[in-house]
Amino acid sequence: MGWYDKLMNNKHTNNYPDNIQSIQIIDTQLNKNKEHFILVTQVHFNYLHNQQIKTKQINENFVFDLNKNNNFIKIDRLESKEIDTISTPSTFDKDHYQYRNFAYKWLAYLNGNTALFENKINNAKHQLQIGAKQYQGTLSAALSKHKEWMGVGQYLLRSIEVIKNTKDSLRIVLIIRWNGITNKGKLGIAKIEQTVDMKKEMGGNYQLLNIKERLLLPDMGAWDKLTC
Repeated sequence: MGWYDKLMNNKHTNNYPDNIQSIQIIDTQLNKNKEHFILVTQVHFNYLHNQQIKTKQINENFVFDLNKNNNFIKIDRLESKEIDTISTPSTFDKDHYQYRNFAYKWLAYLNGNTALFENKINNAKHQLQIGAKQYQGTLSAALSKHKEWMGVGQYLLRSIEVIKNTKDSLRIVLIIRWNGITNKGKLGIAKIEQTVDMKKEMGGNYQLLNIKERLLLPDMGAWDKLTC
């Protein structure tokens, strides 16, 4: 997502159309060989040329080595061709990819990969509600409480909605799927809602101000005692 965010923010790009107006990811497939992960993508780029909107379809491989800190290796172009102009929903603009890029990095941070997250979080407050249990305090303490109450697991983004977007601030609501192992050693799957308030900063980064997190109805009964 960060790659498409950068393309949307530059009028002139190497190997891609100039003046990109929208980007729509049509298909993705993740493959793995002995050494690398390969993300195969098919993407439609709507761009402005001679005052007309045109569409180019580009198929590419993004190659990663997840065993390295700097895991991106290269992009292999498979196909690039002009196609009949396709009307892309206006939601697939540069903000769409910027917000999703933030969301993926934020969930990576929650999953323990802190190196990818460039945004300021030192003073962020976290309000956590899991069933009848509630906590309000620092982000680090809330994450510890989350692990204490729910167990160890991974976060997966299901949806993102922008609730407030001004010149200086942003509020988004994330719906997250949590898969993990409870403290009793049982499989747990839950649906989580996070409302994140941020202050916009230079360079497309954010300062996290407040996170409100609550457990929605679990998909499995791993937390019956918490949600009764």
